Amino acid sequence: MYGPQGDAEKLLFMQELRDIRTACLGPWVLAGDFNLIYRTSDKNTNHFNRAMMNRFKRLIEDLALKEIPLHGRRYTWSNQQVNPVLVKLDRVFCSVDWEVLFPNVLLQVLPPKILITALSS
Repeated sequence: MYGPQGDAEKLLFMQELRDIRTACLGPWVLAGDFNLIYRTSDKNTNHFNRAMMNRFKRLIEDLALKEIPLHGRRYTWSNQQVNPVLVKLDRVFCSVDWEVLFPNVLLQVLPPKILITALSS
């Protein structure tokens, strides 16, 4: 999934996730760029929207989701500046019953691959 960037749209997005979860019972996994953080350690600066952080944290708690930890990288986004803002926006969450089905899941960063395209003549 790809979460919206504007605050009003983020609120709608979080409500949509609540609605989908109500309609889709059973094991659940969510993966993508949420464009939201819920911990101050998810960003390398002290500029936070604490109200939005608390809303996202409450959503995670209300939906009883558990974050699958990412191994190999602390942040997943950078603004690519000289003094970069680094943020963890990409996440994978699962329900407890999904975790029971897949107890040994590991989320790990892989090295980038160089793609070579062969041209046929």
